[in-house]
Amino acid sequence: TVDHYAHYIFTPRDLTAWTLALLRHDLTADDSKEHILQIWAYEGCRLFRDRLVTKHRQEFDKLLYTALQGEWAVDPVRLQLNGEAFFVSWGSTAAVGKKSEHG
Repeated sequence: TVDHYAHYIFTPRDLTAWTLALLRHDLTADDSKEHILQIWAYEGCRLFRDRLVTKHRQEFDKLLYTALQGEWAVDPVRLQLNGEAFFVSWGSTAAVGKKSEHG
């Protein structure tokens, strides 16, 4: 609850931040459904999941996986949500989804 976890307050500002984060990605390289959903899930996890404590992260993961499977018929395991990292900035022109050479 918010009484125990004050950082669990989510507002429309968070949805705006999620939308802006999606706009930072260059989708011209790969506009497949899986790639777009991978970016959507990744940014959602960074914005929402990262604030949660361990037991609530597991519940979040179940909700995310259910949404991906039920709404878009995509296997969450194929999206590799746990190991992929995207590095983007407002001025970035690098290819989407490239991993850092250091990790």
